[in-house]
Amino acid sequence: MVLKILSNKKATWAWADFLYFFFYVGLTFVLALSISHIPDSILNSVLQKGNLEYTTNNARMDVMLAYKDPFSGRFDYGKIESEDIISVDTARNLVVFPKNKRIAIVLGLDGKTVYYKKGFYDIAKPLTPITYESIVNSRLVKIQNIDEWKKLTIEQVYKPI
Repeated sequence: MVLKILSNKKATWAWADFLYFFFYVGLTFVLALSISHIPDSILNSVLQKGNLEYTTNNARMDVMLAYKDPFSGRFDYGKIESEDIISVDTARNLVVFPKNKRIAIVLGLDGKTVYYKKGFYDIAKPLTPITYESIVNSRLVKIQNIDEWKKLTIEQVYKPI
């Protein structure tokens, strides 16, 4: 049957036109589109940057609050010294930014909450998705001296640059 179609001159030309338009023109169009679109999409892609400065500060806060083993010097992020570590002085010492930075820090340990720049926090927290940004880090920690698990929450609310 195929040989009969190919032996007919009109069918051969129709088949050749079909192959030409389907493969050559179609593949040329796809190739041209990919050559123009792929570099454009790579070069103009939007990166999800996040703010490196505040993310780094969040990691520093984790290290500062972690229990340091006196024998090995290693940090145990699942432990803290005592409940007394959650204080205004601790929150103030956790900030490594200059004083003119617009940042508020909230430390929480199962109901006990401490604020650094509470006035700014009260203004900025409701506007978090619009004008301000927030990083919240929560984890369970074991309190060293009473051998009890509690939830530690560190929250930063800041004005992005």
